[in-house]
This record gives sequence, C-alpha cells and structure tokens, in this order.
Amino acid sequence: MFVIYWQKEYHSDPNENNSGKIIKQFRFALAFFCNLPPKKMSLSRISLFIIGFSLLIVSCKKQKHEPNPGIAGLVAFNLAPDQNQLMITLDGSYFTSSPLLYSRYTGKYFGVYEGDRTIVSFNNATNIDLAKVDFHFRDSGYYSLFFIGYKNHYRNFIVEDKLSAIPKSTGKSYIRYLYAIPDSLGAHVTISNAGIKAFDESNTYGNISDFKQTAPGNADVKILNGSGDIDVQRTVNLEPDGIYTVLLQGTTQSTDTLQKVKINLIQNGVAK
Repeated sequence: MFVIYWQKEYHSDPNENNSGKIIKQFRFALAFFCNLPPKKMSLSRISLFIIGFSLLIVSCKKQKHEPNPGIAGLVAFNLAPDQNQLMITLDGSYFTSSPLLYSRYTGKYFGVYEGDRTIVSFNNATNIDLAKVDFHFRDSGYYSLFFIGYKNHYRNFIVEDKLSAIPKSTGKSYIRYLYAIPDSLGAHVTISNAGIKAFDESNTYGNISDFKQTAPGNADVKILNGSGDIDVQRTVNLEPDGIYTVLLQGTTQSTDTLQKVKINLIQNGVAK
C-alpha cells in the first residue's frame, strides 16, 4: 500500500482557467444585455452577447473531449550541506510550500501532473537558481528528487522508485542507498542484517542502488574509505514489508555536527 498525499499545484489546468474567464465574460454580457430596455439594445451589444455565448460553447466542447491528466508521486530531498533555503518549482509552480533546510525532505509523496516537466531548484533567500532539469513523469509512477551538491555545483537527481515492482506482503524488508557525499571520491558500503549482506560494494558520489530484499530487524550500515576521512556506521531498524532508502550524506571536511558525514534513513512506503 503506497499512500500519496496530494499537493495541488499553484497553476491549475489552463483550460479550466480559460473557461472561468469566458464564463465571467458571458455572465457580464448577459447581465448587461438583459438590464437594458429594448430600445437601447444596440447591435454592438447584441453582437457581444452572441460572441460570448459562442466562445462558451466552443470551450465546453473542447473540455468535454480532453482527458484529465494523469498523476505521479514525487518526494524531494535537500542533501546539499551548504543550502538551507531550498525551494523547488515544476513548470513555474511551487512544489515546496516552504524552504527545505539541509537534510530535510517533503516527508511523503506528493501528486504532480504526468508528462514533461521542468524542475528548478533555487535559493529562497537570494532567489538564485541552483539547478534545473527537464524530466518526464509517468502516470502513477513514484519518483524521488534528490537535490545534491556542494559549493555552487548542484544538480536535481531524479529517479523512478519502481515501488509497484516490489513484492507485496512477503514479511521481508526492502532497502537501497544513495551516495550523496559530494567531496568524496568514493567509499565501501556495507548493509547487513544478522551476518547476511544486502550490499557489500564500493560506490561513488551521485549514484543510487536498486532496492534489495533483506530480513526485518536491526541492520548495520557502514561506509569506509581507504583515506580514512570516511568511517561511519549506524544500526537502523527495518519493519516487515517496509521500503527504505539509506542516505549517505554530508562532507568529509566538515566538523559541524549537521554537515559532517552521516547515515540517515527514510521510509518510502509499505509493501502490502
């Protein structure tokens, strides 16, 4: 069961807006026409009424044959350590209702229209665009947008989560990880549970793994590199049928508690 919390985009359907304007014009023309005595009904006023009525009919016919756009689910993350005022727009409509601080995310999947969309991430305090990408959203698909980078090198990294492909009600857990440490050449990543390793591999910045099945319960996550500037581990709890993303984030040079390399865990959904 995957729950989507819908967030209506600021720009509603263009056809609906045009119809509203046409209806208002029609009502105005009709009232203007009906409130006049018969002798004062000029040809120009009657023409205005006819034109307004004709436009309304054409608009209604057009709307009748246009299907409603499909909906996809999108969740967004701010994983850029030096950005604390992140806003995101889709085709000029605000996706985030308030700025995302570093290491925060929207919390759930929100509804966006299917099709080709332009996604822009910008700093709310300076109004400077930080990253831009064009992306095609598929109807009923689930997607994650990871805003990643550091020191003026940023990107909107979008992946389809393919939640519908995960087996339902198996009692197992499903886990993946994102390597989002921008000033690192790479590290070895291990995710294991009761001695069984779901992941045991080297990876680099800007890559995300597929979901893998693992046993529920306590899982040990470790990241380590040869230079010694990354050596972090954490134990996370996985629920049966839970779907999770491990976030490997932060910077190797930072001593700040929030910005240094750390392991975070979010739950994408429940496979039931």
